[in-house]
Amino acid sequence: MEEYEDNSEDQPIVASNEKDKEFLRLAQNAFEKSTDFIDANLRHDWESNLRAFNSEHPKGSKYSSDTYKNRSKVFRPKTRASVRKNEAACAAAFFSTKDMVSIRPEDDRDPAQVASAKIMNKIINYRLEKTIPWFLTVVGAFQDAQVTGVCATKNYWEYSEKKIRSGFVPEFDENGLPLLDVDGELKGKVEDEVEIISDKPVIDLIAPENLRVDPGSDWMDPINSSPYVIYCIPMYIHDIKAKMKERDPKTGMGKWKKYSEEIIAGSSDGKMKNDSTRSAREDYREDSTDTANKSVSDYEIIWVHENFVKKDGKDYHFYSLSTKQLLTTPRPIEEVYLHGVRPFTMGYTVLEAHKIYPQSKVSLTSEIQKETNDIANQRLDNIKLALNGRMFARQGRNIDLNALVRSTPGGVVLMEDPSSDVVINRAPDVTQSSYIEQDRLNLDFDEIAGNFSTSSVQSNKSLNETVGGMQLISGAASAIGEYDLRIFSETWVEPTIRQLVQLEQSYETDQVVMQLAAQDIDMYKTYGTDEMTDEILKQKLSLNVNVGIGSTNPMEQLQKFTMGAQTVSQLVGPSVAQALNVKEIITEIFGKLGYKDGMRFFNFGEDDPQMKQLQDQIAQMEQALNDKQAEMQNKVEIAQIAAQANIQEQEMENQGDLMLEQMKQQSESQRLKAQLTLREAEKMIDSKIKLRQADQQVQMTLVNNQNRRQG
Repeated sequence: MEEYEDNSEDQPIVASNEKDKEFLRLAQNAFEKSTDFIDANLRHDWESNLRAFNSEHPKGSKYSSDTYKNRSKVFRPKTRASVRKNEAACAAAFFSTKDMVSIRPEDDRDPAQVASAKIMNKIINYRLEKTIPWFLTVVGAFQDAQVTGVCATKNYWEYSEKKIRSGFVPEFDENGLPLLDVDGELKGKVEDEVEIISDKPVIDLIAPENLRVDPGSDWMDPINSSPYVIYCIPMYIHDIKAKMKERDPKTGMGKWKKYSEEIIAGSSDGKMKNDSTRSAREDYREDSTDTANKSVSDYEIIWVHENFVKKDGKDYHFYSLSTKQLLTTPRPIEEVYLHGVRPFTMGYTVLEAHKIYPQSKVSLTSEIQKETNDIANQRLDNIKLALNGRMFARQGRNIDLNALVRSTPGGVVLMEDPSSDVVINRAPDVTQSSYIEQDRLNLDFDEIAGNFSTSSVQSNKSLNETVGGMQLISGAASAIGEYDLRIFSETWVEPTIRQLVQLEQSYETDQVVMQLAAQDIDMYKTYGTDEMTDEILKQKLSLNVNVGIGSTNPMEQLQKFTMGAQTVSQLVGPSVAQALNVKEIITEIFGKLGYKDGMRFFNFGEDDPQMKQLQDQIAQMEQALNDKQAEMQNKVEIAQIAAQANIQEQEMENQGDLMLEQMKQQSESQRLKAQLTLREAEKMIDSKIKLRQADQQVQMTLVNNQNRRQG
């Protein structure tokens, strides 16, 4: 592993060895190749699409010529309306409920994966709601994909800290006593106390022209299959200087090499400074990134390149001042990004196999947009001529031409011969065919764009008079819209969230966020511990973005969801219906109705229906168990009493037999004494009989008690 060069003096540094020169040469060749490809194949389409999105005619249009200087040149904003409708559908699809993603374990039997899935689900949704501007990022990425054909983001961890003070920290032995050196001084070291300024994941939306990949890469995964990826970053000079002084202790990014201000300013790239695609996006206003002055200023913008280059089977990472100076030493990517992958995701909404830059929705409708503008402008010109006809004036006559052109109502125009000096030529009124053609173009536009508009309904009288016909029109449009959203979700949204999960597993150390997640899911019951460990976080998980069929129409979503829940309840019976997650159902239903969090309308507390149901079941089981234990206890008591009575009876019989045998063996001289003994034996037998009767009475009492309990 190569170490960073830490230069304390402001001495210019150039590529110091052949290896650095080789990497800089590879980055320069890759950037030039990608720029040539974009200029030759994509730049014109991107600019035309951005102009159409801004409701402007394409560059070089006839409406920009002197011939059309005084003619109608209206741009009907069909393109902007279509993109806005699709953006609204995207917002409704991805943000109808509070939880934006669902994360589940790959193996439900593994408690570590179960705990990891629950914790990561809470952390990711927290980050998307509180830390990352997820709504703006998703809708902005969808807009980029609709207009230019592709969208791209950089997904990374941002960490910065500020030094507060330095202090001496002594060393202690195993008994807690401070250690001394040979001179009797305290052993220890000076440590800096820092304040964390930023410690969070970032999903940064990138303009398509600022991310470069090889045109020959795999269309299914252009980021990771390309031999290079170059991210062009506009940075102020004062930010570049700050990077030359700081090291990122969390992500491993070291200090940038130091250069003089003249070298930094001299690294400005003319191609990036005068980018025509960026100018078209900004509606040809002054370029926001062109801040160069005659003198070097800290607020001048310089383009910095973040380079990912494959060499000798390994992927290397380094920064450079454009393509002219290295800012960091090339290092393997896993040493810079702990999750070990290129931190970019790239997606689209129009699927074109084997093309890494597919056409956009705006491109698909561009020709129809042009025809729509032509028909509208010609009709406007015709109406203007019909209302204010052209006038032919005799040359050389004394005519007040200014008053004639003004055509003021009630005004006076002086001329010598009104009957012959001026002739008015009025064009015939516009015919119905132009309006019919306009309606046909609107239908074609809506069909290819996948929109359901009022113009489509009004134009098709054979369908709009019936409810079924309306459903057919809206259903076809919804199918196209849902198809676009599914492609967008599969190509950009889900890969981006997967990288966000990897970032959380690699970099998350915010104890507040993790404790909130652990407390919310009751981690102790799930995993048996409250301690958050890397073993729990770094588990294999499956991810699902909460966007479904019928997402372009919330009421259709609600109807389908209700029908599905009712069908399941009817088919499987009440046993499964009782196991439904009531809180999730409430969240989903109110999400379709437009409420982000429907749980605020309910106050379950301890009256949670699921908890109450479980508590009732537990109470019933405890009662049955108590009854069974009482029954068994009665049986045991009866058996113990019966056994004890049998033992006493047997002992008394044995004792009586022994005494009778002794009496028979006595001599005649002891008969009197024997008779007395016999009387005692008879009394003993009587006692035995009374004992047996008492035993039977006890048994009857126990039986009666048992019958009363069962009754």
